Amino acid sequence: MSRFFGLAILVGMLAACSPYAGRFAVPVDTTRTIYRAYQVDTGCRSLGPITIRIVKPPAHGRVAVLSSKIYPNFPKSDNHSVCNRTLVDGQLIQYTPEPGFAGTDEFLVDIIYASGHSRTGPFRISVR
Repeated sequence: MSRFFGLAILVGMLAACSPYAGRFAVPVDTTRTIYRAYQVDTGCRSLGPITIRIVKPPAHGRVAVLSSKIYPNFPKSDNHSVCNRTLVDGQLIQYTPEPGFAGTDEFLVDIIYASGHSRTGPFRISVR
C-alpha cells in the first residue's frame, strides 16, 4: 500500500483538493509546516472552508492549525496546475517538537473539505 493517504481529488470533475501524505522530517527544536490543505475549482476559486481536527495529539510535540493564503502545488499534468500561481484560502498544519526531543512522533488528524469529502489519517514525524 502507498504511503500516500490520498492524491489530488476531483470533486464533480470541477474541483481539486490538496494531496495528503503522512511521513515528514522535522529538525530538532524547529517548527515546520508539514501539510497544506486547499480545495479549488478550475477557476482557482476556493470551494469554502476546510476543517482540520486533531483526533490524537502528538506525544512529543505540539500541532497548530492555521488559516492562510496558500500557493497550491498541483502536478503539471493536472488541469488545476494553472492555480499554482494563485494564492488561495487554505489551512496549514504545523508541528513543533518538545525542546531537545529527537526521535519519532505521530498524531492523527481528520480533514473535512468544503465538498464534504473527509480524510482521517496519521502523520508520522521523524525529528532529527
